Amino acid sequence: MSAAATPTPWPGWLRESQNRLLPLVLFISLLAVAGLNALVQFRGRRIEKQIAAMRPAREYTRKAQLAIALEMSALHTYALTHRDTDIARYQIALRAEQQALSAIRPGQRGLPPELAAKVAAVQALTMRWRDLVLLVDRRPNQARSNSSGARVVAEQDMFRQLMDQTGQLDEAIASTMRQRQLEIDNLAQLDSRSTVLLCLIALLAAAGMLWLSHRVQQLAVEAEQRRREIERVMSEKAHLTRGLSHDLRNPLGSIQGYAQLIEDSLGARATDRQKQMFERLQRAVETCLAILRDVVDLSRAEVGSLSLEIAPVDIGKLLTDVVADARSDADIAQLRLHLDLPARLPTLETDGRRAQQILGNLLSNAIKYTPPGGDVYVRTSMTDTRWLIFGVSDTGPGIPESEREKIFQEFYRMNGSSRRAAGFGVGLAISRRLARLMGGDITVNGGPEGSTFSLRLPLRSEA
Repeated sequence: MSAAATPTPWPGWLRESQNRLLPLVLFISLLAVAGLNALVQFRGRRIEKQIAAMRPAREYTRKAQLAIALEMSALHTYALTHRDTDIARYQIALRAEQQALSAIRPGQRGLPPELAAKVAAVQALTMRWRDLVLLVDRRPNQARSNSSGARVVAEQDMFRQLMDQTGQLDEAIASTMRQRQLEIDNLAQLDSRSTVLLCLIALLAAAGMLWLSHRVQQLAVEAEQRRREIERVMSEKAHLTRGLSHDLRNPLGSIQGYAQLIEDSLGARATDRQKQMFERLQRAVETCLAILRDVVDLSRAEVGSLSLEIAPVDIGKLLTDVVADARSDADIAQLRLHLDLPARLPTLETDGRRAQQILGNLLSNAIKYTPPGGDVYVRTSMTDTRWLIFGVSDTGPGIPESEREKIFQEFYRMNGSSRRAAGFGVGLAISRRLARLMGGDITVNGGPEGSTFSLRLPLRSEA
């Protein structure tokens, strides 16, 4: 397992909560406080406007009520004394009444509907009252000697009605003002309580953020310690792998050298069976050395010490050499090996030795897993001006879709006797690591029969 693949179960979730959830709760709390405060203020201003409209209405209602009482008093006095001064008093009171009622009209729209209806009723009744006593205005210098008793009674009844309605209007305005003031007080209490509650929520969210921040720091320290421990283990593993590789290469080289000496000493006396045994021995040693190289490269890639040597690469020569190296293995496996090269190929800037290693692994796997009599194809193509695709296809049994990513894991081997072959399952793992280190990737696709491994590399290296 590499250091990059080490799971860190809690810090990611805690960091997500700290960076998103709790600030969101804090923001929503503050937004709710501001929104509720704005709503309360809006509602309060609206109620205050209604109260402001009702105050002058109540004042002018009282003035109109007083003016009507003065009118009635002037009329009664005039009926007894027949003095012009009483008529003058009546006209002054009438103008005061008209001014008061006129002053109510502009603010009538700001009143609640029930109060506006009462104001309209009072205004209509005053018009009837004025029509009933209009005779006095027409005859300011004459006594109301011809007024009938019924007319006087009607005037008095309407006067009482008018005084009752203006009194009711005054009381209704006062009651409504009290109710509106109570609503303002309730809104103020709601605003203060909700502000305290939401501020408490914000404080809790802030406390949670502080706790999570502390916890994240603790887990970050633990994760750093684990990372360092993993790096130490991987470094020791790489050192051990290099040591084992060095220790195994010497005896393998000795085996290969002694086998060559024995073969040379026999010379023409060697039988066909002995020659076959020497060839198998040489192939076995080469296979062991190739596995050792892959294991060493894999351990170096895990610790990040695998380097590249970028230079222009002749693609045609690269593929020709790869196919030539695999030709003898294909002949032994009774396979037909095809190389398809386009007429014109661009220049590739990459690590030629690593690219040859990757293509050699892909071609070796194709030969291993293709039954005798099958075909293996090596092709190349360009998707655009940036990428070059190398394809290695075979006519083997194919790779199930569920296994296509697993085969790139270290030491993974597919189940099934038909897919068993020599090796430890590190070739594809190191090939993909190398491809990604070179700025590309390896993918695999295909159907029930045959597979195609595609190596994608950038034409121009960014290293």
